[in-house]
Amino acid sequence: MQNRIQQYAAVMWQLLKTDFVVFRQNFLDDVINIFVWLVSFVAIVAHIYPKMGLTSSFGMLFAFSMMAGESYWRIWNSSFLLIDDLEGKRIIDYYCTLPIPSWMVFLKEILAFMYKSLIFGAIMFPILLILLGDYMVWDSFSSMKLIFMFLAATCFTATMFLFLSSFIVDRNNLRKIGIRILFPLWMSGAAEFPYRVIQAALPTWAGSLLLLNPVIYLMEGMHNATLGPSGFFPFWICMVVTLCVSVAFGIVGIIRFKRRLDLV
Repeated sequence: MQNRIQQYAAVMWQLLKTDFVVFRQNFLDDVINIFVWLVSFVAIVAHIYPKMGLTSSFGMLFAFSMMAGESYWRIWNSSFLLIDDLEGKRIIDYYCTLPIPSWMVFLKEILAFMYKSLIFGAIMFPILLILLGDYMVWDSFSSMKLIFMFLAATCFTATMFLFLSSFIVDRNNLRKIGIRILFPLWMSGAAEFPYRVIQAALPTWAGSLLLLNPVIYLMEGMHNATLGPSGFFPFWICMVVTLCVSVAFGIVGIIRFKRRLDLV
């Protein structure tokens, strides 16, 4: 049994190393893209929007939404690459012939996605601090809560990537996932305002219905960690819901891909 576990771990490590090599090849371009993206949005929101009457803390709320948003929006591109492989070279078929259970091939996809999110998050944090400047408020900031919530966020987006990809029939179908699922969940997911604001603006039933959107718990957790608990959902409720949804996304995504590739 121990030998088998060691064998599985060795194969998984080799698969992950292959992903890391590809990741390093595009790393500089990815960092430049993130830098341009952050400067374009965060600098303007943090320094210009307050001049138009918005609260000065809005820039900080938006900035740490973007920190989780990098991996959220990368779901789109990562899904394209996975579906492109299924329609083309089908390298994943080779992975499924390796001496590991087939579900570990998809677990590798989740872990590789999480690794990239953690690296990019570590790079984004100091950039965000510089862009926020005097608008960064440390009084209510909790670094430990942010670390825990960001880890949960990477788990959530990685499993959501696999879950959504399992429903994509082909590359032409990919656009529908982005327009019909990723955008609505983001815009109603408390990424650019606290949940209490949209709750007050909507009828009670609509505000309650929005609680089914798991992105709300992710963003409320990020804002609780960085802006303080006042006005946001309790931190540990956000953590538990985010992790439970992540587990559900991961299990359903793996099951659906195994059926799709006739691995059941």
